[in-house]
Amino acid sequence: MFHLFVHILELFTKSHFEMYSPILVTYIKENFNNDKMHKVLLQCLDHYLKWVDDTDSIKSNPEDIKIFKNAMSGFNYILWFINVSRQQDKNAKTPQAIDAFKAALLELMTRVNRLMTLDEKSLLMNAVKVVRGKTLKHFPR
Repeated sequence: MFHLFVHILELFTKSHFEMYSPILVTYIKENFNNDKMHKVLLQCLDHYLKWVDDTDSIKSNPEDIKIFKNAMSGFNYILWFINVSRQQDKNAKTPQAIDAFKAALLELMTRVNRLMTLDEKSLLMNAVKVVRGKTLKHFPR
């Protein structure tokens, strides 16, 4: 499901679908209702960002790079979904939930930061450059 989700989000970043972006934004802000989605999205992003730390893990399945590119293209939308979902979660106010969420977000942003500073000698530098570009182009402003 995550693959389909990020593929659809990536379509909203393409120039010929950009005019539909306000519809997605309105949906996220006003109609989206899932108080557990933030946990799933954080876990999925964590899975794909792990190759930033271990490039050997991605070699076995090149399709993962394509999915990761799509995810980073729609990163701003994913962050909105995470934010809205977390606000709807009634259990998110406990100290344990707050600490867990902060830790997950810190890990996510730390890995995004590592992605942006990967050594130029990386085996996957061509893929890294494309993902960096997509991330920066569509990163929340």
